[in-house]
Formats: sequence, C-alpha cells, structure tokens
Amino acid sequence: MNKRYLVSILTMCFLSLLFSTGALAWHVDISSDYLSGDAQATFNFTLHNSETIEQLSGYRFVFEYDSEELTYLSYTNTPVPAFFPNLFGEPVDENGMISNFNASGFSKITLVPGEYQLGSFTFDVSDTAVADGVSDFNFDLDNFLFEFVIGLDDYSDSTQFIESQIDVGSAASVPVPSALLLMGTGILGLAGLRRKFT
Repeated sequence: MNKRYLVSILTMCFLSLLFSTGALAWHVDISSDYLSGDAQATFNFTLHNSETIEQLSGYRFVFEYDSEELTYLSYTNTPVPAFFPNLFGEPVDENGMISNFNASGFSKITLVPGEYQLGSFTFDVSDTAVADGVSDFNFDLDNFLFEFVIGLDDYSDSTQFIESQIDVGSAASVPVPSALLLMGTGILGLAGLRRKFT
C-alpha cells in the first residue's frame, strides 16, 4: 500500500473525528473516580452545554450494567434548575438494567451554558470482577424508554450521549509465556509482511 495513501486516509479519519465531536453544543457523559481494587464504584453523569438550550422539556434515562461484576446499591438525582427529580417515579433496577431515571418540570425551560451533574449510581464491585476491556456501566440508547426532549425533538438515539469506557475490577493478568508467544508471532507476522511488500 502506498505510504502517502495511508497517511491521507489516517489524516481524513482524524479530521472527521475532530470536527464531528467538536461541533456538539451539548453532550451528556459518564465518569467515575473508581480505582482498581475499590470495593465500590460510583458512576456520575453530567450534562455539558456550551450554548443555551432552549425549551428543554425533560429527560428519562435507561442504563445497562454488568450484573456479574456490579451489585446496585443507591442513586442520587440532582436535576437541572427548575426540574423536579423522579416526577415519573423512582428508578427501577432490573438486574443489569436501570430504567426510569427521570427529571422534568411543569413547563419547558431555558438552560444557560454550564456543567450540570444530573445524578449518580453506586454499586458494590464483586471480588471476582476483572478489567476485561468492556465498559461495565453505560447508557442504554436503544431502549424505547430513553428520552431527552428539547422542544419537539427527542435526542434519544443521539451521538450526544457519550459512551463511557469505565471498566471495573482488577487488571487481568496475562501469563508471561503466553505473552511472549503472542508478541513473537506478531513480530514474525510483521517481518513476513515487510518481506512480501519489498
């Protein structure tokens, strides 16, 4: 493959990623200060908006979590100003899914730019939890109960809900002989590719 061609493809991918994420006027993300080996994990979700949001009607979130590694304990609901928490009932834990985390008001609101922590969930972390590279707590954007309504537009399936990469548990250990075998075969494969293209 031509080196210039590869560099131009990588440059276009990087620029499209840069412009697609930088253009968001608002987004909601999940964060945590969990450290490997902690007995509990708290996941916070925050609304970041760089421009005024007109006519915010309300939101109802659904989350999915790894029920083999996490046991649900508690939650907080700290809605944006002029909204009421749990207007449509308490969140429901369904062993791997938490639905109906909601806040709304009696009328649409205008939200000025800022960061708003909307709430958090706390879990016990299993002793057998392993950091396996798979996120353990996230938005369930495919669930029909998920809503984020501005005016008449529902942003339920929007890219403005940032998937977290939070993976609880201790790091999985790789046996040294297996790791060396994997690295050795990788190096041999690269050497073979280089010989083929020269």
